[in-house]
Amino acid sequence: MPVGLLALVPSWRHNEAVRIRYCAIVIACAALTACANAPEELREDLRFETVGQSPDAAIQRDIQILKGTLSGDALEASPYKPSSPAMRWQAAHNLGQRRSLAAYDALVARGVSEIADANQSVRRECVIALGKLDYSGPRDPLRVKLIPLLRDQLIGEGLSDGAKTFRETDPQVRYALLDTLISLGMPAGYDIETSLEGTMGYRDVASELHTIAVKFGSKEVLTSARNSLLHEAMLERALDGLRIVTGTTRAMFDAQRAISPTTDEFIAWWIERIKVMPLMESS
Repeated sequence: MPVGLLALVPSWRHNEAVRIRYCAIVIACAALTACANAPEELREDLRFETVGQSPDAAIQRDIQILKGTLSGDALEASPYKPSSPAMRWQAAHNLGQRRSLAAYDALVARGVSEIADANQSVRRECVIALGKLDYSGPRDPLRVKLIPLLRDQLIGEGLSDGAKTFRETDPQVRYALLDTLISLGMPAGYDIETSLEGTMGYRDVASELHTIAVKFGSKEVLTSARNSLLHEAMLERALDGLRIVTGTTRAMFDAQRAISPTTDEFIAWWIERIKVMPLMESS
């Protein structure tokens, strides 16, 4: 189960000011989630359309819906059109549930590429689905290729109305990018709620999470007035991801943070933790 923002709370208990800012973030994100999930009321009506199809046929149909290329009898029989964000969202959700790597290219295209879907709920579901696919292991070429794509979409720079910004600007999609990256950093079947604390993940993702933490910990980013709360929350999520992927216990995390004079020094401390991580095992 992906780790949500609530997983950050224990590490913040020592800092009243940060806890107050965190609460503001949670309230804002709750409102954003309500907006992002508006199409979900149609889920039950859309599911019937794959009943009776073979798994491969259903996967190809959902890929066509997501790409906007569905045609023929299947389109005529549908009460919804591929132009409907609800239908594309459902297709992305279905593809994540089926976990087939055949959907990889379509999910990347609509989730994290230059032709990503215009609807933030669809992009978010594509990103979530990419974290659920049945990769053969840490060295799976598609997994290896996906990791820098997620990083670049999260911290890569773009332009909006002539102003410099991140490539992905929607807060909910940004959290999904980070959560999917963390999930790719852990062995298949790992569950934050039930797996043994201290389980170590993969060094490639740990290195990317450190890069992201450095980015969001920079004074330039954290002093951006409009997005400072969001950037602080992203920094905390990246640090918590480092804790999970490096197999660092919560007690060690809290103790090291308490003795680190600055956030920069706490971020730098992770470099040595990453260095001692074993290389990925062959898939």
